[in-house]
Amino acid sequence: MFGHSHIPELRTVGRTLLLNPGSPTDKRRQPRYSYGIMTIADGRAEAELCYYDSKE
Repeated sequence: MFGHSHIPELRTVGRTLLLNPGSPTDKRRQPRYSYGIMTIADGRAEAELCYYDSKE
């Protein structure tokens, strides 16, 4: 998991899962707000990005 850029990204490089959740409060040049959900169970990590249009 990494961030600071506020640009959402989810990809796998080799066996490494990379997740940048973006930002739920400041979409900085992105069309939508975003956040990430990561689940770790049984030695396996899974992640998803969730998007929404308004903070209201």
